[in-house]
Amino acid sequence: MGQLPPGGVERRKKLFVNKRMQSRLIGLIAAFVIIAAMLFFLFEYFGVERGAETQKTALGLLIRLLLVLILALIAVVYFGIQFSQRIAGPIYAFGRNLGYIYQGNYTQELKLRKNDEFQNLAGIFNQTLGSLKNRIQEDIVFSDKLINEIQSLEEINSQTKEYLINLIKEYRDSKEQFVVKRS
Repeated sequence: MGQLPPGGVERRKKLFVNKRMQSRLIGLIAAFVIIAAMLFFLFEYFGVERGAETQKTALGLLIRLLLVLILALIAVVYFGIQFSQRIAGPIYAFGRNLGYIYQGNYTQELKLRKNDEFQNLAGIFNQTLGSLKNRIQEDIVFSDKLINEIQSLEEINSQTKEYLINLIKEYRDSKEQFVVKRS
């Protein structure tokens, strides 16, 4: 999982970010369009008065139906890809950022493109990450306070002081790795 480009928002270079999900979404929308067009044709065909012109009218309706259907499918595919990217892209970004957290990197905020869906969820994600980082920072500050207190003690020998300080520094360093950006 790579780093984000300057500005923090990743540009999508592919039409299909999550091919399976996007294809299913587009297929579902296309099915609704086809069903709607077929229902329109049936209502129009059976709504036409029966007579000598019925076959000509039915053929004309069928040709118009096919043209409308082709145009509608082109529109569904185009807008389906555009809309599904606004869903699939954020899902990908959430997965990427959860991977960062899993690896112990709590420094990467989740940034979505302006028109992406799930903006509110990304905000909650970032607030949660910020809260987690604050708790870790509090642990680091407390560790530093403990070190200062131990250094000021006069009742214990220097070897014991050094041992305690090293333990606390080790603990502090283990926490600090989560909140300090790595290059």
